[in-house]
Amino acid sequence: MKNYGASIRFSLRYIRKRIFRSLGKSGLTVLFALLLLVAVGQLKAVQQAYADVFSNTLITSRFVGGPQLTQAKAIGNTSYVTDPYYISAKQVDLNFVQADFIITNNISRFGGEEPDITYAEGYDETCLDMLNENLIVGAALMAQLGIELGDTVVIASPGFLAGQNRLYIIKHRGEFPEDTATDHEILELYRDQIAASMESLTHKFTVAGAVSSQSGSYDKMVFSPGSAAVAWLGLQAQLDMAEFTLADNSLADEYRAYCDTLRGGSATGSVTFIMDTSKLESPRNALSLLAALYPAALAAALLIGAFLCCLTVLQSSKEAAIMRVLGTTKRKTRIVMSLEQCLLGVAGLVLGGAVLLAVNGQAMRAVSGQMLLFAALYFGVVLASAVICSVLATRRSALELLQVRE
Repeated sequence: MKNYGASIRFSLRYIRKRIFRSLGKSGLTVLFALLLLVAVGQLKAVQQAYADVFSNTLITSRFVGGPQLTQAKAIGNTSYVTDPYYISAKQVDLNFVQADFIITNNISRFGGEEPDITYAEGYDETCLDMLNENLIVGAALMAQLGIELGDTVVIASPGFLAGQNRLYIIKHRGEFPEDTATDHEILELYRDQIAASMESLTHKFTVAGAVSSQSGSYDKMVFSPGSAAVAWLGLQAQLDMAEFTLADNSLADEYRAYCDTLRGGSATGSVTFIMDTSKLESPRNALSLLAALYPAALAAALLIGAFLCCLTVLQSSKEAAIMRVLGTTKRKTRIVMSLEQCLLGVAGLVLGGAVLLAVNGQAMRAVSGQMLLFAALYFGVVLASAVICSVLATRRSALELLQVRE
């Protein structure tokens, strides 16, 4: 162990002397390692920059012309998309008073104004995340109808009650033409039948929240995420629009094929699908080129480093011979020659890393893993080249080595 430590100290002292004696050659070795790391690092940084542009480009897809609500929910639940949004504006009777009925999963996005929503006990903002029979009702409309949070209300098609009343009046007058009863008296006569009919042909919803805003734009509106169980109200049939943000731009083609299949195999095959991916073409082409170029550049840098190391070691054959004549063993001579190249290579890599951080620090942090990998490969190549060439340079006798010209 003591001999080993002494050997290392001797090697380091001798290497220091050799470096100072041949500063030009040593500096060239350091410079090449620095330049190769900087070149590879900058190329990787450019590749990462294009990858960031590609992945951060916002691509939205839109379905217009009557997409189904359940279909839009199914697409929103896939891993292809994020930030699903859908909208459909209808007219309904809320407790038999006409109101704007908005089917959406995002009230603020619909109105362009942040709403102030007060929720009933047991409800929160998640009540708009899935299909259900919950309503968010405008505060002014609730006050007009005397509705409280948590109440059950009736939703019907516009004019449904008036239409039912007319049917019973017409039916009664047809069956009893001589009856002189007023319309009101006829409706009172059929009150129970009308109530039973309304019970079966309307649907009950729960008031989960009250919405208001500074402008008052939400005051007379009724919001719902939609209900898959109420097809007769049009809540299941068609939306005005459904919009999604692509979660992974690299899956744009796969997502388009999925949507084409989904539309073609449904009742909404006539729905128009819009997704403009032209903004991805330029970074995609650049990434394809850089993906092919980077491995070649990496291999070239390693080969240059190996060649320079071999050239430097083989040109040091005379110094190796002098060491042998002075009594240094082959093993120590080889250690000195190999260790010298490794130290110079490490110095160049450290300086190269410092230059990269100083010039383009933020980008380098993003590709630090790849740069550490290149540094490890470069060190391994230099070490292997130095060991092999030092063996070749010292395998002859000392007298033969002294005859080798530099």
